[in-house]
Amino acid sequence: MSDRHALPPYSLRMTADLRAKLEASAAKIKRSLNAEIIARLEESSGLATPNTGLSLSRVLPILGVGSPHRIRHQGSTYGALEDLLDLIRNAGNIGEVWLAVREGEYNHSALTLVMSIDKFILLADTTLLTIERRARETEVQELTLNLDKLGLLDGATSFLGNRVQKTGELTPKDAVTYLANQSRVPLTRKTFPEFLNLFLERPTTFTEKNIGEYFAE
Repeated sequence: MSDRHALPPYSLRMTADLRAKLEASAAKIKRSLNAEIIARLEESSGLATPNTGLSLSRVLPILGVGSPHRIRHQGSTYGALEDLLDLIRNAGNIGEVWLAVREGEYNHSALTLVMSIDKFILLADTTLLTIERRARETEVQELTLNLDKLGLLDGATSFLGNRVQKTGELTPKDAVTYLANQSRVPLTRKTFPEFLNLFLERPTTFTEKNIGEYFAE
């Protein structure tokens, strides 16, 4: 899995007018200037994921999939992150993202994700993603980096302020109702240490460098 922060920085010169236009474009969808430039480069080079023009919120009901819909990943960590990233990148109009930390199946904790796309809700409450081990931590980093790249951090994403119970045995509707009734905190650089400490048995002090690994810029 690639680590964006292992890449050497590259200084880019541009006119003040061009920078202003890029910053204005990035601000409209709440993403960083760096994320805006990368997205445009990927699109122009053909590296971006093709847009079919159909969002999941339109496709899934056609397929008879009800809302909320649970994405299951029990029993294995393999493929879980890639599936979530594919959904996030191709979901279309993502309105809101909730992140929660619950008791883990094999570890102390695991990540739960709720994502609203228009009026459709996707629930991932059986993932094994955690930050307790470095291999798992990089997966959570990759998830938040992609959320940030799409302009979903510092605005559309929040986390539940306390650890939550496992909801995998509940119906998707009951699980989302339970999660919706928990207090939520906007996920920002300032609140990120609080979110990360929900994963850990012992509170840890996170440096600005540690927090920066979870953001695209």
